[in-house]
Amino acid sequence: WVREGMAYAMAIGPVPGDAEALAGAMDDKEWRVRRTASRALGEIVSQGGVARLVRAISEETDLRVRVWVRASLRGIAGVDFGGDVRRWKEWWERHKDRPEWHRQGDEVKRAEFGGVPLETVTLDSPPVTDDDRRRRATRPDLFVLAPFGWTHDWFRPYLDEASDLLRITYVTLPTVQEVTGSSGFGPSVPTYPVDKLATALDALREKMGKDRIIVLADGPTAWIAEKYAIKYPKRTAGLVLVDGWLDSAAYAQALGRLAARGSAGERWAVAQLTGDGRHDREEGRLLSRIFLTSALQDSRDSEAFRLWRDASREHGFATVPDLAFDRHTRIEVPTCFYFPDPDVQPMSGGTTDDLARIRQSFRKPNPITAVMRDTKGFAHVEEPAEFLRILTGFLTTAGIVE
Repeated sequence: WVREGMAYAMAIGPVPGDAEALAGAMDDKEWRVRRTASRALGEIVSQGGVARLVRAISEETDLRVRVWVRASLRGIAGVDFGGDVRRWKEWWERHKDRPEWHRQGDEVKRAEFGGVPLETVTLDSPPVTDDDRRRRATRPDLFVLAPFGWTHDWFRPYLDEASDLLRITYVTLPTVQEVTGSSGFGPSVPTYPVDKLATALDALREKMGKDRIIVLADGPTAWIAEKYAIKYPKRTAGLVLVDGWLDSAAYAQALGRLAARGSAGERWAVAQLTGDGRHDREEGRLLSRIFLTSALQDSRDSEAFRLWRDASREHGFATVPDLAFDRHTRIEVPTCFYFPDPDVQPMSGGTTDDLARIRQSFRKPNPITAVMRDTKGFAHVEEPAEFLRILTGFLTTAGIVE
């Protein structure tokens, strides 16, 4: 834990010699230290650090580390060769003697769709063969919605691993102020316009030139994905919902469980989310996703929330959308739900009652409901190999990829 903390401190306040120390930390026996070192070498860019990252592409076996090796190299190189060792080595031979090194960053596109501002980053790994090119052209795209208060970087390092299957577009949603005109603080809290967001996603789909898309969403953004599938079933190839709730009723029950069983900090969070607490900017700062993640996460992975320290942004408060499933409401597209263990995480929508309602509200055969016992709500961080295995299995079972 001390070595990990030292690597993190170097990333946020570097001094001469830190890059060399971090390159050495890539040989640490503990994967958490190597993960933080590989993340930090993407911030403290040096010739020796890049050389060590290129070496790690072929040597590192732990996916939890390897995704950050790739993410750091991508940010430095401005290109992404995935796990292709040969192409990374060729790139290094061409560039190793350049006079200076710095972080390139992502090409984030900003545009309005139906009056809704969206920020997007699209990853399309180049096909290797003509057959790959033909398959990629006929497959739907995967749209990944960032959680509220986060940018595209929340999921990207992990989901980039799936980019050889299909094209991925990471979507950063507008803040409450951007989409409603209200700050999201004070006595009057607006409703986040889920229906309007679904319409904006369809405009984005049309611009991307795809007949159908898969939508992956996290937490409350699951309601945007569900609304999209209800409005545009023929344009929805599938849904992947991570730590989401079926509707407003399921969310209210989850808050009730957290209020009854949660810690003092979690009970305070419930008071803010239900309107029983103050909604000023200071409370909002404390309740922003990065702080809430720290409070709710599994203590086995306390570094997780810090890996995305630059990806959080002030979002504001919004009320739960009026989305309810009854016997007349049914989503007719393949769907995969990820849930943490509800016995460990009271906010989980993976209780027996939740799963029963989900199965009633989606088409037959029943949707995939994956309750991941070894995570506390951050499956892609804590169990990335299992997260990707389930995702790939769902895409294959649904006939989206071969």
